[in-house]
Amino acid sequence: MSANAVENAKESFVNYVLIYNEKSASYKRTKKKWKHQLKGSFPISVQDLSEDWLKERFPDGLIVMGGDGTINSTVNIILNSGLDIPIGIIPGGGGNDFYQRRVGRCQEDNGSGITVHEVFELEYSNNIQKIYAVNTVEWGIGALVAERRENNEGRFLHGMLKYFYLVIKSLFEFNSWKATIRIDGKDMEFDDLSSVVVGFGSSTMGGGYIMFPEERSGPNKDAPFVLIAHGFSRFKALGLILKFVRAKQHKDHRLQYYPFKTLELIPSGNEVIKLTVDGELFPAPPVSIKLGNRKLKTFSVTSSGFP
Repeated sequence: MSANAVENAKESFVNYVLIYNEKSASYKRTKKKWKHQLKGSFPISVQDLSEDWLKERFPDGLIVMGGDGTINSTVNIILNSGLDIPIGIIPGGGGNDFYQRRVGRCQEDNGSGITVHEVFELEYSNNIQKIYAVNTVEWGIGALVAERRENNEGRFLHGMLKYFYLVIKSLFEFNSWKATIRIDGKDMEFDDLSSVVVGFGSSTMGGGYIMFPEERSGPNKDAPFVLIAHGFSRFKALGLILKFVRAKQHKDHRLQYYPFKTLELIPSGNEVIKLTVDGELFPAPPVSIKLGNRKLKTFSVTSSGFP
């Protein structure tokens, strides 16, 4: 962030800061649509946002204009800073999965306007910094799709058409893999894994499709689950994707669901398994996943305004 921008922020302090992704093609369109709601908020790109900036400013709330990746970056900065700052969300991405989950399962907030969410905490063996996920963590096919998206493949396509295009291209390089999955200290060995997805009972995938067998309003909507898909060959993996889109994955015996408190995925040998956190590509699998000690607070921008 430039020195002038910092000084302007100090001089014109506002309680709410607008976070946007300067690399997002939809930013200008979304900003124009929501312009009436954003008066008085100070804008800063997620690329310029930092823990030090938040500690210096300590705003009442952040309004995140973007998709799951922008939300994930913002949330990690907030939680790693140790500050207790809520976020409002203006969806501006492709799937907007966390936004869909939050809106679909809005809880009673006792009139405060604030909703509290559990988050996952990921720990790497070679990195003491914690990484947080608000919706899903996935190894496998989805990570191949995310890698192609980051490489800007299919840039002339949009929405589900682009998603299926990237899925089909990814299937040509997809191979099942071997790994040990450790759930609450108990090991399960697999030699034909296709995908492993960690999320909450109310988590969703691209376009808001329900991921886990619990309903959004069910008793386990906040419980952590792991989905293990195995036994899918390269081209049969397309059937796995179609099952999710049609919400029929729960009836396939090759897909298993387990509740957990702690989870580890241990690759076999030197095998590298691609990983996504809230839809964003990460370089290596974490050592462990568990519910974080800290929680994320959100507020509504669309209906109740700013709390």
